[in-house]
Amino acid sequence: MNILRQILCEFSQIEPNLLWVAFELSGYGDDFHGFEALELNINNQILKNPKYKDSTENPFSGSSNLYNLTFFQKFDNILKKDSYQEALISALLPTGVSFKSVDCGACSGVLLANCIPAFSDCSIEIKKEFYSSLWRSTVFRLNKGFKGFLLNFVNSEQFGSTF
Repeated sequence: MNILRQILCEFSQIEPNLLWVAFELSGYGDDFHGFEALELNINNQILKNPKYKDSTENPFSGSSNLYNLTFFQKFDNILKKDSYQEALISALLPTGVSFKSVDCGACSGVLLANCIPAFSDCSIEIKKEFYSSLWRSTVFRLNKGFKGFLLNFVNSEQFGSTF
C-alpha cells in the first residue's frame, strides 16, 4: 500500500466518519516544522483545533476541550512518524521543490487530506484568521470522486510561488 493510502487508512481508524482533515505546514531556514491539524470534518460538522479557538467560541467546554486537543494531536502524530514524513513529502512535492528554505526564507501553507471520495464538485475553505498569519485563506476545489491529498504552500525563497 502506498504511503498516501496508508495515511488515509490510519486517519479512518482514528475516526471512521472523517470526511477531511486540514493541516498547517511551516518552516524557517533549513528546518521544516512539520504538520499540525487545524480543522476536520466529521459527518459534515467542521471542528476547529481548540488550541486556536477563543474559549468563548469553542464548541467544546471545560475538560472536554483537552480531550479534543488530544484528538487533533492523534492526526498530527501520524504525519510526524519519521517513516511517514519524508515519504509523504516526497509523494506530494514535485522533483526539485522543497519546503525547506535556506537563509532567511520561510514556507507556510495547508495540506488537505480528503478521506472519502467527494460526493460532488465542491470547495473547502480554510480561513487564516483562526490560525497563522503567514498564509492567506486557502480554498481547495475538489472534483466529484476525488479522494487524496491537496497541498497549497508558499516558499518565500521561490519568489512567493504557490504549489
